[in-house]
Amino acid sequence: MKSIASKVRTALRAGFPKTASYTGADGRAWFGGAHGRAPSIAEFFCGDDTRPDGQARVRRGHVAAAGLEHAAGGAIAILCPARGALEFPDTGGRTVTAPLKVVLRKALPDTS
Repeated sequence: MKSIASKVRTALRAGFPKTASYTGADGRAWFGGAHGRAPSIAEFFCGDDTRPDGQARVRRGHVAAAGLEHAAGGAIAILCPARGALEFPDTGGRTVTAPLKVVLRKALPDTS
């Protein structure tokens, strides 16, 4: 049986998902929701010198709007609901829904 504190923490995590920002030479990436693969995906979009640029928690209803705000500022905004969690609200048809596992490919330089 879960304790009251554990139930409260679970409810707060569901209501306030994590967000994280990454910066690199090739750009910026912002993630809302699950972060298991965020560093490797950020490196794909931001370059080899990608570094974390901050983390926060945002009210679930504001995650999509925060993603749009970061995207308007030039970042790649990625929403990743945690497994079993509710989807984030649609941003008026301005999102792409993708499965949890996506194959990412990047061209390698010609030199060895």
